[in-house]
Amino acid sequence: GTLDEILEKKEGISVAYEMLTSISADENERARFHSRRMWQLDREHEMAVRRERDEKDRLREEKLRLREEKLEQAETQFEQKMTQFEQSLADKDKSLADKDKSLADAQAIIAELRAKLGERI
Repeated sequence: GTLDEILEKKEGISVAYEMLTSISADENERARFHSRRMWQLDREHEMAVRRERDEKDRLREEKLRLREEKLEQAETQFEQKMTQFEQSLADKDKSLADKDKSLADAQAIIAELRAKLGERI
């Protein structure tokens, strides 16, 4: 009440009071705006950091998946080559066995022919 009485009597005080009230309101509003802006920037920063971390995690998982896929492909290729190699060895073993049999047959024939030749001499 006393403040209103003083403001009514002195116009200069009234103008100064209105300016002070206006400046104070502006300062308070600026402080609120600044506070809200800082909160918003912090939130945006946190979200950007989270997105970046999520993207790094996604890329890391993709890299691991690709490595596992390449490893599986290499293992499959290795197993196929080993199977081919083992088959090749088996084929060569059979070929050698066939040649050994042919050689044994030829030696038997030679021995037989020598025996027959020896009987004639």
